[in-house]
Amino acid sequence: MVRSKFSRRSVAAMLVAAAMLPVAACAPVKASLDNPLTGAETEIAVKQPLQVRLSNVDPVKGAWQYQAATVKAVTYAGREVRPPESQGVRQLEMFNFTGAAKGADQLTFRYTQPDGTVTDEIVVKVTVS
Repeated sequence: MVRSKFSRRSVAAMLVAAAMLPVAACAPVKASLDNPLTGAETEIAVKQPLQVRLSNVDPVKGAWQYQAATVKAVTYAGREVRPPESQGVRQLEMFNFTGAAKGADQLTFRYTQPDGTVTDEIVVKVTVS
């Protein structure tokens, strides 16, 4: 009788892990745009997540806001804010989208002060294929 250095349990775990690899390989990878400039373009697939990340130098003076519009190619999935971890570090504001249907949309982000004054605007084109 030949003894294996692997137990039955470890062999079963390896088989399950091997079977899961094709499933994990099919999952869409999150696309990201870091501090895009107006006119930036990106392409994603249907059901692929997209995260637009904008840094905010002084969160007390304002925040980035997504200007919701009639979009058909992507769906808006919400905003996350990662506050600065230390003094002098920028706050990160992340806007999440998912490719919904083939087509193209323009996403508009505005930096708005507490009094409602808009001091910056970024427009990004997203094509879903």
